[in-house]
This record gives sequence, structure tokens and C-alpha cells, in this order.
Amino acid sequence: MAAGRQQMDCDSRQPSALLTPPMSSSSRGPGAGARRRRTRCRRCRACVRTECGDCHFCRDMKKFGGPGRMKQSCLLRQCTA
Repeated sequence: MAAGRQQMDCDSRQPSALLTPPMSSSSRGPGAGARRRRTRCRRCRACVRTECGDCHFCRDMKKFGGPGRMKQSCLLRQCTA
């Protein structure tokens, strides 16, 4: 009889696994989904200034002779708004 009971337990677990809905990105918890990009306001002093050419992000830029791997804005151009 114990063998029959174990068989029923295994059979009862199987349909619940099939009925479980797939997890969406919103139900995975905070920070698990795609990150939002910050955009510049284009009005503050930092947004309207030109690149310095001296910080480590500028030195990485292709236009200043770097490899362009970091793909970050100049430290002085990071929006304050």
C-alpha cells in the first residue's frame, strides 16, 4: 500500500508543474528586468558643455584616440537634473 501512495504523490505533483505560468520580467523581483537609461535634460550647465578630453571616459572615446569600449559620457557632461 505504501508503494501505491508514493505513486499517487508523484502523479499529483506532475500536473501542478505543468499548470504553473511562466514568470514574466515584472514578477522576478526588483532589479531583475531591463535597466532604464538616463537621458540628458539638454538644459543644465553640464548638458550644454563640451567634452573635456582629459577624464578617463573621454580618453576612451574614439574621437580622442581611445578604443571606445566604455561608451560613457564625459564626467563633466553627466546631467545634474
